[in-house]
Amino acid sequence: MKKLLTGIIIVVVLFVGIWFFFLRAKSTPADQAGISTSTNPFLFGQGGKPVTTTPGKPSTSTTANNQNPQGDGKNYLPLLRQIWNKPVAGGIVFDDKTSTKMHFIDRSTGNVYEATKNLPNIVRLSNTTIPRIYETMWSQDGSRVLMRYLRDDNETIRTFAALVPTTTDGTIDGFFFPDDIQSPAVFKDKVAYLTQSVDGSTVITANLDGTKKTAIFSSPANEWMISWTNPNLLSLWSAPGATAPGVIYTLDATKGVYSRVASSVYGGEGKLNKDGSLMLVTAPSGSTIGTAVINVKTGNKTILNIATLADKCAWSPISTSTVYCAVPNTVPKATYPDDWYQGKISFSDSMWRVEVNTNSSQEIFNPVTTEGQSDMDIVDISINNKADTLLFKNKKDQTLWSYDIYDLF
Repeated sequence: MKKLLTGIIIVVVLFVGIWFFFLRAKSTPADQAGISTSTNPFLFGQGGKPVTTTPGKPSTSTTANNQNPQGDGKNYLPLLRQIWNKPVAGGIVFDDKTSTKMHFIDRSTGNVYEATKNLPNIVRLSNTTIPRIYETMWSQDGSRVLMRYLRDDNETIRTFAALVPTTTDGTIDGFFFPDDIQSPAVFKDKVAYLTQSVDGSTVITANLDGTKKTAIFSSPANEWMISWTNPNLLSLWSAPGATAPGVIYTLDATKGVYSRVASSVYGGEGKLNKDGSLMLVTAPSGSTIGTAVINVKTGNKTILNIATLADKCAWSPISTSTVYCAVPNTVPKATYPDDWYQGKISFSDSMWRVEVNTNSSQEIFNPVTTEGQSDMDIVDISINNKADTLLFKNKKDQTLWSYDIYDLF
């Protein structure tokens, strides 16, 4: 009898052990990890449903399920994460006091949404419908946005500067800039843009609330483009094209003093790093492309060991010599940059980090081979102040993605 009782106890212990380690593990619901299980229409790459695994630093090597620690350090979202599976008009990633957040606008509705790094939930901040927004520019902290869309005549460009609501389903409040302004560029809480007339063009700077408008530059030419990535200097260049050589200037954002950086540049957008010492430019060569960095003071040019467009790159906010670029895996023969801008060709990109001082580069991720996703033509790259999160669009379908960066060098 004693032996029988001992056997029963052993069987019970074994059953409890099996249940605890196997059955309970399989039935752990997502809401135990603090994640909503409600149905939503948003995709998150392969991480819409977190999986339980051993905490640790994610790898960015060859696995298609690279994952990023979420919240409690036990559940994981993918490093490459689809934030929105419908076309967006643009977005920005930024750091607030508690977390890294992403603001973006759905193209069809004009609603503003907020995503938080490492959390799967998406919050709608505005319910004001502004259909067919095609372009946005954001303040550095994501609190203000310029929305660009066409009037009903399908010709007149409207530019609306909106204050982003801080609560859910708020209403949009803001200010209209003059119709048909060209090439607006935002830096922190200011904007620079171009106005055109029969006499030429004028560059104007203003606050994002429309105050303190100042004309800082005038030219008899109309075809100019603007970039603003440095607090004191704008980049100003003639509209990119493969058939006519252009010129690139720096333009003092306050005094309007300009200085030529490069001339006889075909298709050259210029992007300044954070201290204004280096400018990244596109360097088309025949039927292919190249990328170069120009020292603003000396004029010395270095051809980088990557082949991409400056429009597919963004300088690091914490290093003057680091730039992040989406680089085509193969570059088809074409007329650059015209064919790409006109949509005649598309790229399949990988993301690279380049140290321009040493002209060294390293691949961060390839959407297809390391992340198990479809190929991407990456544009509109945004980087948060900590330089550990990238936000960008896939030009092929205008969907929004993020990637969490870990030290690779």
